[in-house]
Amino acid sequence: MGLIETLAKMPSCKCTPIIVMTAHSATAELVEETKLRGACDFVPKPFPTTGHTLQKAIRLALQR
Repeated sequence: MGLIETLAKMPSCKCTPIIVMTAHSATAELVEETKLRGACDFVPKPFPTTGHTLQKAIRLALQR
């Protein structure tokens, strides 16, 4: 969480989307916490092959 905050506050990273990828269970609280700290998206591992995939998360982040 600290790394997300640090990156989100860095002037050189202001326009860089942060996608969190983790093997921890994707609880609603964890997803919300990462977004509050500056992440734009969250993808659990192992990466899903359908639905909200890593590829979809990257495309959405680049469209923003």
